Amino acid sequence: MVSRRKKTIKTNFTIPMPKDVLEGAGASNTISFSAEKVKTKIDVSRADQHFRFDISVRMGLNLTEILFPLDVVAAKEELETACSNEIRRQLTALVAKFQKNQLDPVGFGDYARAHQYAAFLKVQDQWGQSFSQADIHINVKATLADIGAIE
Repeated sequence: MVSRRKKTIKTNFTIPMPKDVLEGAGASNTISFSAEKVKTKIDVSRADQHFRFDISVRMGLNLTEILFPLDVVAAKEELETACSNEIRRQLTALVAKFQKNQLDPVGFGDYARAHQYAAFLKVQDQWGQSFSQADIHINVKATLADIGAIE
């Protein structure tokens, strides 16, 4: 049996880039990449009667398609920052939907129970409502690992 943490799953993304990264006028602003070696760390704490989740995501990016002229090597840091910001924005929006609907499909309750057991016991029967009031902070660090055959 393979542990869930040991699985290697490639995830493909196509995301828009901010206008300041684009070099050509009228260029399409999308970039496609696969994310590999994604590592997450979730810290759980309690503050003001609410749970707080600090989520740190680290990932390597393999560039698969870029639809605008860009010197990828020269703009590596700018590209990594733009990808990190967009992924963080999308993850934050996804978690906000979970909270709005009082759903926890990811399993934040398991982390709360493991790291804040006494506090979790008090709210376990109303976990959806408690989760909807939790403070969730996401930090993404994307590193460009491979630019492939893109010229």
